[in-house]
Amino acid sequence: MTDPPRSPHPLRRSGPSYTVDTVCAVRAERPRDELVLLVGADTWPEMTTWREPQRLLSLVEVAVVDRPGFSAAGLSAPFPGGRGVSRVEGPTLAISATTIRDRARRGLSIRFLVPDPVADYIAERRLYA
Repeated sequence: MTDPPRSPHPLRRSGPSYTVDTVCAVRAERPRDELVLLVGADTWPEMTTWREPQRLLSLVEVAVVDRPGFSAAGLSAPFPGGRGVSRVEGPTLAISATTIRDRARRGLSIRFLVPDPVADYIAERRLYA
């Protein structure tokens, strides 16, 4: 198993950043790697409204984790030809990427919300300032 891609692609683009574009860029750089997109059970039903959802789901396997008030039980892929969807079991935490970005933007601590190297990377590069 190789290290997960650490992609700066969404940060390099001006304007909106779409997951399908990031996945395509990472796939082009790492064509032999198996890509897994981790999303919360609250996000999974919304993915059909994302940009090019059928294309996105043909490029990655999706792993769905329970979120407070949302269960990933009984998952099924919304489109034929997708790579698959699976449930990831673990503790449910009321943490969202939006909350983490907002806290970083306001200069509040994100310690214990993300791994220390991620917090350091965000702080050093002032990503959301």
